Amino acid sequence: MDNVKLLIKRLPFPKNEQESYDNFISLYNCFTPSEWLETGILFEISNYIARNRSELVDLGTRLNVQVNLYLRSILNYHENSGQMMDSIGCFALTESSAGVLSGLIVDVKFEEREDSYVLNSGDVSKKWISQGMLATKGLVFASDVANHRDCRIFLVDMCAQGITRTRMTNIPVSNILDLAEIRYHNVVLPKSAVLSKTIPLSRKELLMGIFYGRLCLAEVVMNSISEFVTMVYTKIRTISKFAKLGYLDYIAKLDTALTEYCQKMENRRDSLLDAKDVMRINCYKVYCVETAITIYNKIHIMFGTHAFGFGLDYQTLILNKVAEGDTSVLKLACIKQHIDNVGIVRGLSYRHWANVMYDPVKYMMANRDAVFNELVGTQIDLLRCDV
Repeated sequence: MDNVKLLIKRLPFPKNEQESYDNFISLYNCFTPSEWLETGILFEISNYIARNRSELVDLGTRLNVQVNLYLRSILNYHENSGQMMDSIGCFALTESSAGVLSGLIVDVKFEEREDSYVLNSGDVSKKWISQGMLATKGLVFASDVANHRDCRIFLVDMCAQGITRTRMTNIPVSNILDLAEIRYHNVVLPKSAVLSKTIPLSRKELLMGIFYGRLCLAEVVMNSISEFVTMVYTKIRTISKFAKLGYLDYIAKLDTALTEYCQKMENRRDSLLDAKDVMRINCYKVYCVETAITIYNKIHIMFGTHAFGFGLDYQTLILNKVAEGDTSVLKLACIKQHIDNVGIVRGLSYRHWANVMYDPVKYMMANRDAVFNELVGTQIDLLRCDV
């Protein structure tokens, strides 16, 4: 592992998507696919990147797509997964008509025939697909043309006839991550292309299967903001004016609290994943990302230009808000799951409880943040420090 970490430290900052991909391949080839699927390796490497090379956000994204989304989906949902992992893949879930409702809207269709499946995207496309231009294989979510509720995942050769990939340009994100828009026109697939265990599953059950990526992202975000706070604190701790304003005391306490919190998340990781505790994992994803954004903004307001130049940027934090399930959507999912699990809204004040029970959809949509903020403290650990 020490040699791998040394490799990460020496990787050049990529100037284009090919250099980004080359960095990824250099790191990815350090372990076999089976080794990457061992939770400890991926989380340790991802958190190390967050703390030591936070500017390489593309590298962390590629690892998460390849391991947590691509390889782990094949492992979980295909009968013969061992034969299908020796490729670089993408995860084609988000569609052009979905926006932040990624996975809740699947308009790419499959038609089942006697000896094949046929994919068509019609007027929509798969969009914002990370690693979509350079991947050789892709996992494609599609719904049955005869039954929209029947959603399945297909393993597709990205060079198959009828697939069109377009590089997304003029977008307010890094141009070194090959984000693709993908269309399918009469793409004929063998019956073996479907991930067989997805056939009986609902769309909700399929989406719940990507919880590894959400927890990994939550840990990475907290490690990156923790390292950011540490570096800012190290830089400004001797500047007397900040002590007079009370800012040094705040950032010192925050630095300690974040370090402790990252360790606590690592300690809880295995129990959450082993239990497949999607509810709490979703809570961690929402809380960690939104807390990191709040801290990032507050540190810049307090310390101005002294907080510049540390690798982590606001753009990355906002992308994390949307990645692996938009936090606003996940808040509603957490509230609904909590209600479904306990029958009544334990953990919420009577004011919220009464209104949720009276008109749950209307009240949750209008008061999502307030209800979630009251709920989240009953489900997961929170920072031992006022943000």
